[in-house]
Amino acid sequence: MSEHISVEEFPPAEYVREAMESLGWNQSDLAEAMGCDRRAVSRLIDGHVSITSEIAYALAVAFDTSETVWENLQHSYELSLAARK
Repeated sequence: MSEHISVEEFPPAEYVREAMESLGWNQSDLAEAMGCDRRAVSRLIDGHVSITSEIAYALAVAFDTSETVWENLQHSYELSLAARK
């Protein structure tokens, strides 16, 4: 059984935006929770930066999750992009 099921890839920034929306947060709220400035959050949710280990940790603290969640989202997204090439 070697059936390949294609799934649509979602940039990790979309998950960050969804998490913000679920809490009713704006960029300033997330920046405060992450301990960074609003510009860094803007670059993150606009997809201009990838989720690094440091960002994953800050997101985990902000959203009360594991940093592994955010690292896995980034990794899965990168793998899906590579598979399309």
